[in-house]
This record gives sequence, C-alpha cells and structure tokens, in this order.
Amino acid sequence: MKKILSIALLSLLVKPMVFSQKEHVNLDKFYFNYEYVELPEFYTDPANRTYNVVTNNGSDYYWVFDNNAFSRKININGFRPVETNAYINIEVQLENLIIENGGVQPNMVRRNDGSMQANGFIATITCRGIGRCNINVGGRVTTTPLSITQSVSSRIYPLEIEAFQYFYENQATIKQQFSRDFANNSIDKIFTEVNHLFGYRVISAKGPLWVLVSEENPNFQGHQAAMKQTQDIFYNLLYNVDPAPFLNNIQPVIKFYEDQIVLHSQSDDKKDRKMKYASYFNLMNIYYALDLPDKAKAAADALIRNDYDIKDGKEMEMAANVLITKLSANQAPHRHMVIDPLYVR
Repeated sequence: MKKILSIALLSLLVKPMVFSQKEHVNLDKFYFNYEYVELPEFYTDPANRTYNVVTNNGSDYYWVFDNNAFSRKININGFRPVETNAYINIEVQLENLIIENGGVQPNMVRRNDGSMQANGFIATITCRGIGRCNINVGGRVTTTPLSITQSVSSRIYPLEIEAFQYFYENQATIKQQFSRDFANNSIDKIFTEVNHLFGYRVISAKGPLWVLVSEENPNFQGHQAAMKQTQDIFYNLLYNVDPAPFLNNIQPVIKFYEDQIVLHSQSDDKKDRKMKYASYFNLMNIYYALDLPDKAKAAADALIRNDYDIKDGKEMEMAANVLITKLSANQAPHRHMVIDPLYVR
C-alpha cells in the first residue's frame, strides 16, 4: 500500500481563519474506487450452498442451445453446482415462439392535402416468446415469468407480391434469431434474479467525495491531499480483503475532515455550512465504504442538521439502514469475503 500522509501533515493544512468576501467555495465531485460483495436478500447456510439447473424447453430452442448450456450459463456465486440433492433447484421452461401480427401492409404516407395514400408495401414479422422459471428452495417454489416480444419490418417494396416473398423467405430465419434472443434474455434475467436472492456478487463501486477546487481558498491543499490519500487507500480495498485495517489507515483523512468541521463551525455563514457539508458528506461515504453503517448514519444525521443539501444525508441514512439489515440477515460482520466459486459474467 502506498505511503499515507501523517495526521500531523494534514493537520498543518487546517488553519483557523475566517472567510473573506473574495474567497470562493467551489466544490467538484471526485470518486474513490473500491470493491465489496453485494449480500443476498436471503441467507443460506454454507452447508446448503448447492444448486442445479434443469430445462424443459420447446423444440424451437434445440438448435440454439443444448439443454446443458443453461446450466453452464446460470450460476449462483458462492454455490456449487451438483447433479442431485441440490438445495436450490432451478427449472427453466421456454415455450415455442408464436408468430403474431405478421403479414404485409401498405406503406401509408400523407399527401399535401392531408389525405393518406399507399406507397409500396412492408412485410412485418412479430414473435412472442413466453416461459417461466421455477426456483425451488428447500421445498418452497417461486415462479418468475419470462417473456419477450420483438418485431422486424422489411424495406418498402413497390409490389405487394415482393413483400409477401420477403415474409415467407425470412420467417424461419427471423424466428430462429428471436429464439436465440429469448434464450439469452431469459438466461440473463434468471442469473440476475437468483444471484440477487441468494448469490454473493462482487461489486466494483465508486465512492463520491466533494472536494474543494478553489485554489485561492486556504483549505484547497488540504482537500486535495485528503482526496488523493482516500483514493490511494481505497484502491486496495478489494472484495476479499478485511476492511478493518483500512479504518486505521484512513484516520489522517478522518481527522482532517473533523478539524474542518470544527473550523467552519465558528459561524453559520452559507460558505461555512457548505464546507461542513463537504466534510460530513465525505465522512459518511468513507464510513459506508468501510461497512460501518452506524458511523455513516451519524455523519449523515450531522449533514442533515447542518441544513445544506440535506437530501444526501437522507439517502445515506436509508442506504445505511439497508446495509445494517443485510449484515444482520447474512450473519456477516462486513461485505468482504472470499467467494468460492466465483462466476464472472
């Protein structure tokens, strides 16, 4: 990890002074990158983290994918695939595609006098696909409907017979493409759904920071240094790394923002409240990234009481409450863990 600034160095950048009328408080939003594991809605005991995928699709899909392709493409992060006795059983059933509203219609154009006139013919093919996914978890079954509707139109033909010819010559090819699209669409939807409910998804996140960019402001260098230090530290916070040591590493930055709050509490001037807002905002996002929702909520509450852009504080309070609930439901101290196996899509 890169060498971080000391508390003493950052403290030197905090100077007790009052804003002059000419000092600007322009803030720009910057970001720090980090990773975490999105916890599922439902906790599964590690001993039960197995799954199986079976398909019962119509004949339209045989040429698109073999049935085993669905089990290769639908995975649950952190769960092992098994042939029998799986705790989570996923059954996919796609019905044969239906051709509807297909045919040849005149291409109608508006004339100068406002009336409509036929100008050539267009062939249109519309396919509708339906299906379902049954998810059996320990004997409890939930059903997710699957559907897709797509249409393709030909170019404008001068003769109706030419449009009919396009329709009959391309119907089978377009239907095959629709079946592939519906299969892929269904696989993506099922993968997203089961991982949201049960899986452990690795998330590459961007934590926001409000940073002072007014160079004539005496706090400019401190803000820039704190931002750079935050970015350097969190760059190393990967999904499988314990976040606890990072709280110690980020202490100089936390101390800087806390000192900024004290400094700008000397008055209730709008510029001072704006500077305090930036400090509270940055603190709550740092704590949230470190999986410390109680501290994030405390900073968010202070941001709200500061009465400057309070919506950011309210949004963080909601996010922190969701995190508290998920950590409790998943019996996890934080959102960082080794995911095995990990399926990347």
